[in-house]
Amino acid sequence: MLAALGISVPWLSYVLLGFGLLEVWALRSRPALAFAVAVGTMIFGSPVVNGNTYALLLAALVPFAWPLEASLQSVARGLGLRPDAPTTSNL
Repeated sequence: MLAALGISVPWLSYVLLGFGLLEVWALRSRPALAFAVAVGTMIFGSPVVNGNTYALLLAALVPFAWPLEASLQSVARGLGLRPDAPTTSNL
């Protein structure tokens, strides 16, 4: 990936992957942020570039754009169920 950006340091992707691994480990108490960092690390640390590689960065937005609890409550309201009915977090 870095070679496609014009950076021709062959070992830099290994450093980036190692640094990303440490970041994910440090952010393990914040799963959404750790997931976003893991996706970015996987993409920018990869030595392969495809046309769809940058589109994979959209996966990093999933934990922030789609909170599961809020979506379950909106589906329950749409179905006419009680919004305070048990969901996955309080079963």
